[in-house]
Amino acid sequence: MKKIFRLRVLLSAFFAGILIMGIGCGVSFFEFQGMTYAGEKVLNADNMVSKEETLILPSNDMKIFYPAYSVKLEEDDSVDVGNALLEYRAPANTDTHVDFSESAYIYSIATGHVSSQRYNFMSAYTTDYGNDLEAFKTLLYDIKDRKLYTYVSPDITVTLKVNPQDYTRFDVLGDDYSTLYEIPPEIRGYGDNIYYNSNSDEYFTYDENGDYVLIYPVYENDYEDGYEYSDYN
Repeated sequence: MKKIFRLRVLLSAFFAGILIMGIGCGVSFFEFQGMTYAGEKVLNADNMVSKEETLILPSNDMKIFYPAYSVKLEEDDSVDVGNALLEYRAPANTDTHVDFSESAYIYSIATGHVSSQRYNFMSAYTTDYGNDLEAFKTLLYDIKDRKLYTYVSPDITVTLKVNPQDYTRFDVLGDDYSTLYEIPPEIRGYGDNIYYNSNSDEYFTYDENGDYVLIYPVYENDYEDGYEYSDYN
């Protein structure tokens, strides 16, 4: 008898939960219907600030490749040779960084061909400090006002100003190119005939017949504590 009573209680609670959920979904549906779509809203549009920073260019004389989609390069006589002036406009909680990586090989993602010499590479990225939380607050306020928006991020403008003498050092690195920071010494001996497969992390070349040939780096095998490991010479 007690088991039957408990079963009835459980079933009653279960169906009551379904009923409450249904009521909640219905209320949410009618609440949603009562909201107005108000178009696009730029997040942090009222919180944009302008900043600038002086950077030092790589001291070597190698060409500097950079992604044109993220940085606008300008000539400026007021900037000292060897320096660069970084100017950017972004939300107050966002910092923009421009870094120079010295001595990197460049390879084509489409063909895999690797440059025979090193080049400098400039990268730009942003660090977000709490902007996601601000966006969530904006969403809650808009829901309270019974308005719906399509939220878009603000345009962050990044400009690098350099002296005309340094301007000629820069060249655009297309989206179909990437970088390698180190190549095993024995592979570098192939000169202009080095190719790289980023999917398999393998180097290859083509023989006199045009056939694909893997380049195997020389390994030094050792054993320590029962585990085998390999290092490039």
